[in-house]
Amino acid sequence: MPHAGWISIGVVGYVLGQWWLLRPSAAEQQKMRLRERAVNQGFQVHLRKVPQWLQPQTSTLIVSYHWQMEVFPLGGIRWRRHADSADDLGEGVFAWRDAADVERWNLWSQRLLGVETTATSVVFYWKEEAALQDLDGLLQLAESFSRIYPETPRTALPVSAVAPGLSQMDNT
Repeated sequence: MPHAGWISIGVVGYVLGQWWLLRPSAAEQQKMRLRERAVNQGFQVHLRKVPQWLQPQTSTLIVSYHWQMEVFPLGGIRWRRHADSADDLGEGVFAWRDAADVERWNLWSQRLLGVETTATSVVFYWKEEAALQDLDGLLQLAESFSRIYPETPRTALPVSAVAPGLSQMDNT
């Protein structure tokens, strides 16, 4: 009977060890907290295959945060940070309304891998390297996109008028 006690301890230890190995790492737990907070703030979070236009930047899967808007006047624009340029801030790419929007863009464009706009949303592609409180800044940036040329109908605005530095954008 004394062997049964050791066997029970071994079985319990084995089960607990397997459970411990299945737990998410600290980094994965941080990403889960970021995603949960983003969803609570109104973002839709997706893990998806990397879009073709963003392909050189990342691996096969990427996280995208979608911010829905009723109408977005500049749908169809894509911006990606150049891999060989640390100072690619995308200045002149988007016509921001005020200095706070420009400052937010300059801060977040260093973290983002790409931005895509549709007729009803703006999508941020990034590696989720941020603290929870940093998501407030991403939310403010998302809201800043609604202030870009809001009085201009989307269909009447040529891309060249929006972004004179079209080299930073892929418009296909």
